[in-house]
Amino acid sequence: MKNNKSELSKSVPRVRQIIDALSNKDQDKLKKLNVSNEETEEILKSIDKKIENLDSGILEYINNVEKEINYTFVNEYKDYLLKHPSLKPEKNILGLLNGTEKLVRYFYSIDPNSKTYILKFQSFDSELKDKLIPFAELEFGDTLCFERETNKIGIYNHEADTFDIIADDWNTFIKELYDDSVYKTKNGFEYKYKGLKVIITADEVKEELTNYADEIIEYYFKNKDRVINHLFEKFEKDEWYVKTHTKDEIIEKIGKPTIYVSKVNCGELTYLNNKLDDHLITIELYGLELSYISIDG
Repeated sequence: MKNNKSELSKSVPRVRQIIDALSNKDQDKLKKLNVSNEETEEILKSIDKKIENLDSGILEYINNVEKEINYTFVNEYKDYLLKHPSLKPEKNILGLLNGTEKLVRYFYSIDPNSKTYILKFQSFDSELKDKLIPFAELEFGDTLCFERETNKIGIYNHEADTFDIIADDWNTFIKELYDDSVYKTKNGFEYKYKGLKVIITADEVKEELTNYADEIIEYYFKNKDRVINHLFEKFEKDEWYVKTHTKDEIIEKIGKPTIYVSKVNCGELTYLNNKLDDHLITIELYGLELSYISIDG
C-alpha cells in the first residue's frame, strides 16, 4: 500500500500538490514539498490571473444578455454569478408565506453555449412577458423572475399566468433559500421547514422534538389570524405599536416567527426580525395553545 501511495503522489504535478496544500492550509505538506515564498507567490499570481480572465468572460456574457433583453441586472445578482458558477444552488428550497415550499431546480446560464441559456427562456406566451425577466426554473414548470420595473423577485405561475412577488431584492431572496440540513450552532440545533427557522434548544435532536416543532409550524400557517389577533390583544392593552402603525403595517413589519422548542409541548414563536423596533416579541406555547406574550429588549 505504501508503494502505491508513493507512486500516486509522484504522478500528481507539483503545482497541484502545492495548491492543495495552500487550500487546506497544510503547513506540514508545504514543508515536505520544500516550497519557497517566491514559488508560492508565483502560483498565487497565476491563480489570480486565471480568476481575472474567468471573471472577465462571465461579465462579457452578462453584458451580452443585458443588451439583448434591454435590462440591467442588479449588481448583487452579477456578483452571485461571479462567485457561484454552479447553476444548481446548494440551498434550493424556497418557503412561501402560505406555508408551501418550492424547489429551485436550477438558475439559467449566461453562457450562450449552455442548454439552459437564459435568453432561451425570455419569450413565453403571456401578457406579462414584457414585464418579467425569468432567471431560474422551479419545479412543475414555474419560473423565478425579476420584475423589470422594480427589480423585485417573484414567481411566475405558468398555469395561472400570474406573478407573485416574494422578495424585494436579491439578497433577501438568497437568504430565504434553505436546505433540509440540521446545523449545530451556539443557539442549539437549527433547521428550516416551510420557510420558518426552527431552533431546538436541547442537548440533542430527538424525533419527538422535531415532530412537535413541525406541529407548531402547521398550526401557525393554519391559524395565522388567530396568532395575529392574540398579539394585537397585547399590543392594544399595553398600547404597543397601535398608535403609530396600522394593523397591516404591523403584520408586514413584524415578519415571520422563529420556532423555539426546548421540550415536547413547550415552545415559542419569537419574532427576531421585528422591523417595528429593536424589541423581541415572543409568544409562549403550551402544546399548541397560545399563551403569555413578552416584549423584551
